[in-house]
This record gives sequence, C-alpha cells and structure tokens, in this order.
Amino acid sequence: MTTVYGPNVGGAAIHKVMDLPCSDEGTCPYQLAWDFEPANYDVLVGHYVHANVPSAVENRTIVIDEFAEEAAVTTFHDPEPVVSAFVSRRRGLPFDDWTDFVEHRHERRPEAVRWFVRNYRDKNPDSWDVIDDDGDVHGLAGELVLGLLFAEDLGNGFRTTEKTIPKPTPDGWQRMALRDTSVRRRMSPKVAWNTEKNAVHLLSVPNFDDANGVAALDGTPTKRMWDTAFGVSFDHERVVPPSRMNDYLTDALDIKVHQYGAHDPDKAGTRPYSSGNHLYAETDEKLLHGIGMHFDADPDVITTRAAIREYDEDDRVLHHADEYRNFASVKSSNAFRESTVGAVLGSPHPGDETFKRWGAFMGSAIEGSGKGVDRSYRAVGDEIYHHYVHNQVLQSILRFGRDGQEAHVLVTSMCTPSWVEPEPLKMMTFSGSSSRAVVDCLRDSDGMSQSEIVDETGLSQQAASKALNGLDENGFVAVEDKPGPYSSQYVWN
Repeated sequence: MTTVYGPNVGGAAIHKVMDLPCSDEGTCPYQLAWDFEPANYDVLVGHYVHANVPSAVENRTIVIDEFAEEAAVTTFHDPEPVVSAFVSRRRGLPFDDWTDFVEHRHERRPEAVRWFVRNYRDKNPDSWDVIDDDGDVHGLAGELVLGLLFAEDLGNGFRTTEKTIPKPTPDGWQRMALRDTSVRRRMSPKVAWNTEKNAVHLLSVPNFDDANGVAALDGTPTKRMWDTAFGVSFDHERVVPPSRMNDYLTDALDIKVHQYGAHDPDKAGTRPYSSGNHLYAETDEKLLHGIGMHFDADPDVITTRAAIREYDEDDRVLHHADEYRNFASVKSSNAFRESTVGAVLGSPHPGDETFKRWGAFMGSAIEGSGKGVDRSYRAVGDEIYHHYVHNQVLQSILRFGRDGQEAHVLVTSMCTPSWVEPEPLKMMTFSGSSSRAVVDCLRDSDGMSQSEIVDETGLSQQAASKALNGLDENGFVAVEDKPGPYSSQYVWN
C-alpha cells in the first residue's frame, strides 16, 4: 500500500483501482468513512490534505489550526527518473528525458507550455499509471515538470518559479517565454529547486476560491509563510499585543522562564543542537542537576533528536531528567502538561537549506552571514529563521504547566522571542560530574561513609575524596563521627 500511497495516489483512488481484501463485501472502514455527502454537514473536521478536496471546501469557512509544512511540501530528492518517465511518455512534449529537459527547457518552453495548456487535464499521471509502474511514475510528475519549466536562478544555489522574469529582449526564447507568464501564474506550482543537491521541493497550494473565507490559528505565526503556503493574504490579528506577551506568559499561563546566559554575555549562545556535533554536555549536566536540586524535582527535558541520541550513550546528562522528548515530537503535545519543572536544551536548526527553500517559495534569495547570536539572513530570511528556531523554542516552553500549575522552565540558548523577559534563578550548581554524583547520593540518604559512596556511585576513592572535601569546604556536607566500622559519616547539609 505504501509503495503507491507515497507517490501521491490518494486512498480513494487506491481503493477504486486495486482489488484490496479490505473492500470485500463493502466492509472497508476507509470506504465507509467516506460514504457520506459533505453538504449534509455543517462542520467537517479533517487533515490539511482535505483542503484540496473541492467538496470539502466549497461554500465553507476554512479554519486551519497551526502551520504544517509536511502536508504542503513534496520533496523529490532525485527528480531525474520522475521527469524522464513523464516527458518520454507524453506525445507532444519536446523532451526525450531528464538530460534533454535540463539542457533545452528554456528554448523549448513555449512549445511545452502550449502542450500543457492543451492537455491540462492530462497534466499528471492517473492512478493506474502510478500503480502499474515500476516506481518512476509519480502522481505529481506533471506539476514537477511544469514548475521546473518556469524555474529561474536566484543566485544562491536555488531556482524558483517565483522569481520575477526580467523585461523582454528584442529576440530569443526569453521574449517568447514572457508571453507565458499568465500561464505560469494560473497553472504553475511553486517550486524550489536546489541545484547543488539536485533536489526539488514542490509546494502544493490549495485552491480556496470557492470557500467563504479562511481563518488560521497559530500561537507563533510567520505571516509570509502562511500566505505563501495557503495562497491567502491573511490579516494578522493578535489576541495579545506584543507589549503584553510576557505578562501573558508569566501571569496568565504562570510559566517562569529562566534563561542561561541572559545576564552574562560570556554564556550567551544559540546552541544549535540539531547536528549533535557541538553539544555543551558539561554545562547541560550541571544545569539540569542544579534546577532539579533547586525545585526538588528532576526536570522534564526537550531537546533535539541528535542531542538525545548522544546523551543516551553515556547517560550523564539525561540521568538528571525525569522524561525527555525531541522538539518535533512535542509540537501540539500535552505530554508535559502536568510538569512544573522543565528544561529546553539548545535550539533546533534545520539548516540553511531549509531557509533558502522557503525563501525560494517566496521568490527571495536567502543567504546567511555572521555567527552565533549575530548570524543574520536579512529581513525575509530572519523571519524564516525565527519561525524554525525561536518560535520552536517558545512552543517547547509552552508545553509545560498546561494544567494550570506554576511551571519553571530553564532555557539554555538565547533563542527565544525578543519579548520574553527571563527571570533570574540562583540555583546551586556543582562543577564536575564527581561532585554531582556525590551530591545525588547523599541527598537520598541519611548519611554515608566514603566507602559506601564509592560503592554507590562507582567513583574511585580519590575522586570521591576530592569531591567530598570540596563539598565540605563549601558547607554543603557535614562530617559526623559515629561508632562502627565507618567512623566518618557524610551527611547532606
């Protein structure tokens, strides 16, 4: 099933053209669920892809809850076989295969566009074509070819259908191609073509022309991206004005943000953890241990998949966490709704390729410059960057304390929206994993000897002795003399 569903054959088409065992005697749950007349219902609840079903949107007010890129973008990591299969099987298209298409798409564009105008309904392969093929035919192949026909170079490694075509020249293919700009606006999808990786991203924008109106709900919206993805020029109305957002966070939601580095430039950093190559394990371990001690509860942690994978290997950092999840898995999640102590380690960063892709969808050439907190992608690019990084960190903060209890959230990066006013938090932190291991051991006991601590923690006698001496000097432990084989007992003070 997935081999044909993946190449964009819908569930209804699969059931229509394939002899599936679930369809015997009309008992298929999928078919039964769609056996209704949409017009008979005042409210329909569906997935983002249902925006492309005319009967589901006609004469209705559409409400879209949160931005969902995965439902709007189809990525062809290798477009060559898909394009070759489509152009070679369509009589009248002036291309033999991918190579011929890439080399001659500009000069033959008028002829190709005329074919699409005449054969608009044959633009994409039907379900039988995809199901019967050996894997090269894709349900969106025609959209892909049409988009690539109009893709123009942005100068940053991407080509896009959204770049403004320059003024016509007296002769040549460019003049002829300009006659087709109305066709491009009417028929061509939005395409972002990464020429360095030869990957093509196709943005399927739904048609809401027959809808009564469209409303979008998002706690952290990026208006340009919403407009681009859904083909609507939204009016952005804030429920809470920017000047009151921090009050809303701290008073209405009762979430207190404590940001590492907020008051110390030497500690400030964006801490992009997506690659897992530049983690601050020592600092993260110390901070998780400290906040857990301060609130007498192990924090729940949100970080990247890569960080979890790396930290899982030695268990030093996540040993101090109660539960942990990655950024992607907590979107719209209530998993930590009862959690009152949380930590957001590092920040997500999907990579500059993602920012360039959405810039291409908007017709803007995105380039980054600078490093760390000073890195910038200029006006449009910074909006996209903040969407993927700062807004995602904020969404993670909002996962905690959703049941109404006061929640304290430690953020280790400087990637929060500018209106967030972090509150200072003076918590005990201990340098060195040996000291933290001894502290954890003593806090859970009524007192232990050094030998017992060594047995419990796995530390060497030397490491345990050094840690105990340091804790004793700073007043964190007290030494008591007791009768028995272990005369010196260490007690958490």
